Amino acid sequence: MKYLSNTLENQFGLPPGVHADFSRLFRENCDFLRISKGFTTKTGESNGKRPTTEITSSEPPATVTLAEPISGTGKVAFVIMPFVERENAHPEGFFQEVQRSLLTPAALDAGFKVKTANRQGSDLIQSTIINDLLDADLVIADLTEHNPNVLFELGVRIAKDLPTVLVKAVGTGKIFDVDNVIRVYEYNPNLWRTSVEEDLPKLTEFIRGAWESKESDRTYMKILRLSGMNVFFYEVAGIQRSARNLNPHPASRRLAPFSHTDVHIAAESSQEFTEPLDREFFQAASDDG
Repeated sequence: MKYLSNTLENQFGLPPGVHADFSRLFRENCDFLRISKGFTTKTGESNGKRPTTEITSSEPPATVTLAEPISGTGKVAFVIMPFVERENAHPEGFFQEVQRSLLTPAALDAGFKVKTANRQGSDLIQSTIINDLLDADLVIADLTEHNPNVLFELGVRIAKDLPTVLVKAVGTGKIFDVDNVIRVYEYNPNLWRTSVEEDLPKLTEFIRGAWESKESDRTYMKILRLSGMNVFFYEVAGIQRSARNLNPHPASRRLAPFSHTDVHIAAESSQEFTEPLDREFFQAASDDG
C-alpha cells in the first residue's frame, strides 16, 4: 500500500480532507497498543492537486525506555527477562506485571533510567540489544523459568565482569553450581498489592547494594572462576579479616595464617581443586594484620 490517500478514497470512500487526520490517529493508536511496526508517513501533493500520505515501514526499535528518573543521574539499568510465560505456574501477563510493578519502579527508585528489549521486536537477540546489554551501568536479570535468551544474555554480561543483579520468583529452581554463593533476590510471585508493597523497597535496596559494591572483588565472574577449595579458602580469608576488625587487641588479632604447605596438602586431598589459588586471595588469607 504505497499511497494511503488513494486507498482511503477508492476503497473506503473517505474524502481527502480527513486523510491526514486518519493517518495521525491510526499511528497514535498503534503506538499506544504497541503494535506499530515503525510506520512513518510522508505527506505531499499528488499531481499538484490532492494531498497524499505515503506509508513506509521500518523495523521497530530493538530496545525501549521504560522509565527515567527526574534527576537524570545518567545511570542506565537494562532489564533482561522472559516475554512469554512457558510454565503453568505463571499466568499470561505474569512477566509484564513483574516488569511493571517490581523491576521498573525498583530500578527507578534506585536512581536508574530503565531500559529493556522491545517486546514487539524480533525474537532474535539483535546487535542493538547486545550493545545495550554491555553498555548499561547495571543489568537486572530475572531467572524465573530459566529462559534460554535470558541465560545467554546473562552469560554475555557476566563474562565481561560487569555489575549485575539477579532476581527470580520464589519457587524457581537453582541454576548455578555456586547458587549458594551468588546472591539472588526472590520476589513473591503472587504479585498481590500487599506482596508488591513488601518486595518493592527490599528490591530497591538490593539494587542499590549491588551498585554500591560494583568495585568489590566478590563479583560473579571472580567467584565463578574459583572452584572447590578456592571458594573455601576465599571465604575463610574473609572470616579472618572480619575477626581481626572486630577485636582491636593486637594479640587477639593474630590468627594462625595458612601456609603454602597447608594449601598444597589440602589441594592434594581434594579432587575438586582444579585451579591454583589466586595470589590475591592467598595473600589475604595469610595476612595476619
